[in-house]
Amino acid sequence: MLRQAGKSRTSFLAVGMLLTMVLLPFAASPGMAGAVSSSQAVDTTSVAFDIGDLRPVSLSPDGQLLAATDRQELCVLEVEGFVTRHCASLDVLDAGIRVGDISWSPDSSKLVFAEDAFTLWKDGDIWLMDALDGSLTNLTDDGYAGMLPAAGLSSDQGATVYADIAPTWTPDGTGITFSRSIWEEGSFFGNDILTLPLTGGNPEFVTTVSSDTPGLAYFSMRWTGDGSVLYYSVFSAVPDSAVDGIYRLTMATGDSERILASDEESGAPALLQLSSNDEFAIVWYPQMAMMGSAAALYSVVDLKTGELIPIQPNAETDLDRMRQGAVQTVGFSPDGNSVANARSNGSIWILDLLTGEEQALTESLDGVIYLDRAIPLSWSEAGDLLVETLVGSGLVFRMA
Repeated sequence: MLRQAGKSRTSFLAVGMLLTMVLLPFAASPGMAGAVSSSQAVDTTSVAFDIGDLRPVSLSPDGQLLAATDRQELCVLEVEGFVTRHCASLDVLDAGIRVGDISWSPDSSKLVFAEDAFTLWKDGDIWLMDALDGSLTNLTDDGYAGMLPAAGLSSDQGATVYADIAPTWTPDGTGITFSRSIWEEGSFFGNDILTLPLTGGNPEFVTTVSSDTPGLAYFSMRWTGDGSVLYYSVFSAVPDSAVDGIYRLTMATGDSERILASDEESGAPALLQLSSNDEFAIVWYPQMAMMGSAAALYSVVDLKTGELIPIQPNAETDLDRMRQGAVQTVGFSPDGNSVANARSNGSIWILDLLTGEEQALTESLDGVIYLDRAIPLSWSEAGDLLVETLVGSGLVFRMA
């Protein structure tokens, strides 16, 4: 049975903005009081790596494996010695890999990722890579390939087409929750969030983001540890949109509430990461990333109070902040009470969210680069922190 089609309000200009924001990063190299600088260093050891043309994405939760990609292959390497375990060719993908979507399963045995459907405006599916044997599985194959019908370039306007992005694992690792945009008979039918059990069967409905606009749940989403709440982003790339922001879906009631709206200066926020204790979230501002603003690109939100703290060097002016190094990427500690930020000047800082105190992990690296703004700084449950300093090389810090 076909849904009733609504009129889309997403312009192709807005989609073009998303294209720019996604492509640029890969090409480029008690309360939350304000952070207090400290000269005291965190006690660590470090291991250097060089994996050639591959770009490191993230450490597995157990800290034993490293996911890396050059967009042609997705590879799993052993952290011990940084030897390659498996590489899977990505030639089978219709729209290429969306690197910001690569995510480890809770048990470190699998990786899930999506295709860059909205960058190339081509059909995209959710894929699973087995870290034990390197095999790839298309989890949401709709039997369609080629340009998305909305672009007016499809030879089969009668097809039902799904563009699936932004996968995240359910807390128990038995399913994948993702954003699905739907076209039927060549018309938009909006954007749903679904969960696909890995045991098989059809995806299970979670919530409707929009009944007439595709691609709004474009950036990452995260479950709380008990699976009772899902946090997700709505990002339309339309200036002054009334719907953009971070939302909290309570599964017991099915109600969604917006907990963080767009900022007049920074634009619409996007969810980056949820702390392991479910008390904090990291958000970032894609429009600011596109413009190269010196203002804070990342902030931490206290999910109980709504308090927002920018993650940036302590300085009076934007010029002084730039001299101290722009924040390239951030990520939560394993316990969720601290957040690390890596800066372009080669310094890495750890902010204690409970005390507001900040300590230097190191100030002596040659520099820090990022793979994609939509990928958090990778900090494994074992306490290892991954930092890329040059393309394909960097350090893994091990906290003492």
